[in-house]
Amino acid sequence: PLLVEGTEAEAEQQAVERAKQIRAWCPRGVDVVVEMSGVRSVLSEGVSLLRHGGHYAFCGMVHPDSQLSTLTGETIIRKCLTIRGVHNYTPWNLTEAVQFLQDYRDELPLESVISPSSYSLDKIDEAFQEAFSGRHCRVVVDCDIS
Repeated sequence: PLLVEGTEAEAEQQAVERAKQIRAWCPRGVDVVVEMSGVRSVLSEGVSLLRHGGHYAFCGMVHPDSQLSTLTGETIIRKCLTIRGVHNYTPWNLTEAVQFLQDYRDELPLESVISPSSYSLDKIDEAFQEAFSGRHCRVVVDCDIS
């Protein structure tokens, strides 16, 4: 897995470098791309890296701002792509995900994708402002009401 991070300008240059690196490993393209960020700007990069007959899985774009304007029917047809949305999960999956983050918090670069500070529920408007800024993939909201 390759982590996409930084500002939009930095991300563009990083995309070029990632493409070079991935094409060195997989000259014909990758078999599978799994989008988990919810950021629609990664769509074209992922599709461009797929091999003919590749598979693209959407897992993070569960929000209204997810129009896929960069993806055309022509691209899907010419590359013979399979596109699948994945969303439904069970409550215990969330428990497992939180446990995974707890277990590996010191080994994974979570600080590069999660906001450095958390927001209490009474500061939810600030949390939304931070989320809309795009500086972090996810903004932490502490839901403890005690």
